[in-house]
Amino acid sequence: MSTSLDSLRERFRKDVTPLDIAAGILFFFGKIEFTTSYERLNSAFYKEKDNPLLGEFRFREGGSYPYSALLENVFSRLSKSGLISCLNPDYRLFEIGEKQLERIEKGVLKKFSKEKIRDLKSLSQRIKKNLGPNNSRALDQ
Repeated sequence: MSTSLDSLRERFRKDVTPLDIAAGILFFFGKIEFTTSYERLNSAFYKEKDNPLLGEFRFREGGSYPYSALLENVFSRLSKSGLISCLNPDYRLFEIGEKQLERIEKGVLKKFSKEKIRDLKSLSQRIKKNLGPNNSRALDQ
């Protein structure tokens, strides 16, 4: 029994999940506050939907905006796990601070090859641009 649990833990440490992909993308946002608007987040990710890193994210079209249930679930899990926070009083902004960046770097990025990390960084820059200038703000260094 212990062996199968250990095996499962080891697999979890190595397998890249959609949560890992999103955390890696957000890591390259840097210390930042950004919108909690799922409409804006879905739209920003949707514009990059053909990127292989986003292959598991399926978007439903035809509504008022492209919608991915997985993306919304991942952001909820990122928030619950503390990899992003929502400290502002009206919950309009997610925040990524130094502690979250350290946790992502030590716990998530090690799952990716150097090539995939370069791909994540490039994708992150495009998604951040897709969010638009009024939907994110760098935190003071």
